Amino acid sequence: MEQGVHFLTDILFAKFSLIREIILSQKQLSIKVSGTSMEPTVFDGEKVVVEPIGEMPRLGDVLLFYDYNYQMVLHRIIEIRGNTITLCGDNAKSFDVIDRTRILGKMVYKESKHNLDFTKTCQFYKKTLHDFVICAVINSGELIRIEVRRNNDGYMGH
Repeated sequence: MEQGVHFLTDILFAKFSLIREIILSQKQLSIKVSGTSMEPTVFDGEKVVVEPIGEMPRLGDVLLFYDYNYQMVLHRIIEIRGNTITLCGDNAKSFDVIDRTRILGKMVYKESKHNLDFTKTCQFYKKTLHDFVICAVINSGELIRIEVRRNNDGYMGH
C-alpha cells in the first residue's frame, strides 16, 4: 500500500510541476477559482491571472500553491520566515504554512472582458511519469484542462 501512496504522490507532484512550467513558459496563466476562501477579493467562479513568482514574495501577495493535501490553493501571505510562508484566505479561519517550493505563481489581477487576449492559440503540454502522462491544454492563456492518464490511453493523439 505504501508504494501506491508514493506513486500517487509522484503523479500529483508531476501535475503541479507541469502547472509551474506552464506558468513560467506562458508568463501568465488564467485560473478559474473554486471556493469562497478569498471572498470578497475573489469570488467562486471568477478567473484570476497568475504570473511566475520571481523573487521572494512579499506580505500581502496572493499566491497560487499546492498544499499538503495536494490541492491547488489561492491565498494571501500573512507571514514570511525564511523559506517558510504562512498564508490565509481573506474569508478563511485556518491558515496554511508552506515552504517556497510549493508556490506555483502569484496572482496579478482578476480577469474581466476587457483584458482578455484572444489572439493566442491552443497549446498542449505533457509530462510523462512511469506509465502515466499528465496532459494540460491552454487556450488563450487559460488553463482549460489538466488530466492524468495511463500512457497507453492515446490521450489527444500524443
